[in-house]
Amino acid sequence: MLGKKLIAEPERETFLNFVKKNNDLYAKNLEDKINFWREYNKGFKMLYLGREHYNTVNASDELHYLFHYAIDSQRVQQFIEWHRANNTNISTGLLAVCHLAFYKLSRQKKMPIILIHSGREGSQYNAVVGVFSEYKRINLSLNEHESWIDFIKRIEKQQLKTAPYQPCSHVIKNSEFKGAGLAIRHYLFYVWNKLFLTKPFKKSKLHALVIDYYLKYLSWAEAIGNNTLIKQRLHKLFNLKIAPQKPERLRVLINITPTFFSKTAENMSFCNLTYQYPNHFGSEDRPIGNRSLWILFSRNQKGDYLISINGPLTQVCRDQIARDINKIIAKFIDNDEQSMAELIEE
Repeated sequence: MLGKKLIAEPERETFLNFVKKNNDLYAKNLEDKINFWREYNKGFKMLYLGREHYNTVNASDELHYLFHYAIDSQRVQQFIEWHRANNTNISTGLLAVCHLAFYKLSRQKKMPIILIHSGREGSQYNAVVGVFSEYKRINLSLNEHESWIDFIKRIEKQQLKTAPYQPCSHVIKNSEFKGAGLAIRHYLFYVWNKLFLTKPFKKSKLHALVIDYYLKYLSWAEAIGNNTLIKQRLHKLFNLKIAPQKPERLRVLINITPTFFSKTAENMSFCNLTYQYPNHFGSEDRPIGNRSLWILFSRNQKGDYLISINGPLTQVCRDQIARDINKIIAKFIDNDEQSMAELIEE
């Protein structure tokens, strides 16, 4: 007996209404969200890996920005199965692995991390890859003596704690990190912008509480651009060997892509033709500045598990991060009762 043919339901909401509802969600309880992130971020600094790991080469001189490293497929599958068997999210496990790898390099126990994923619930518009990616920020702290499962549970608690406050602008979530405030040159731009741009911003019908955050963020970006321009002109006039960018604390973004969870490799043939993509990660292979570090977990067309790194790091540092992630996963699979300190021992 043949089953009934499924009838696709049309999207009930227009795209514009969907965007408006999303904006309303961001504006809801905004004062509570601002107060929460101000308190939650106290005592946390963005990741600093040290001057020796920082690449000061001008981004325009680079040929590639995203670098791929293989992860042992058998180990990854065992890692995934362990988390499924223990009813824990694989994304949480990968966050823990990255935190350990960063700690091994920086000895920084407390750091904020952003987990990126594509929302797929509630509307067909959420299924548009890359358009409605959600940025979930949590602050993590490491205890060397605790077990893996205890660390995972603490990460999950942070995810639950921050969940009601995630739908808001990232400039609000970033506002109170140490090292992220306004310096003198930023403040001068801010005073100027507040004087001449407050009125136009109010006409945009933005929430009143958000306007000041956007003015500060705009001033911060302008000050950085102005500083870079001055360095370039001095270098051109006097041939001064001034690094175009200096080591900064890094905003860490970890993206566990949907391909990472695919069960089989994509069929690379159609009829009697075979094909391949010229650049599977083209949208991510671009300069992202000297204040961000992207870590992507994925699976390529051949089914190989990959970790991809984009950020202002030296090749030695990138290689070390990828190597440590592989080692931590392997050591954990061999013995899941080891402490955090034991997992990063050489």
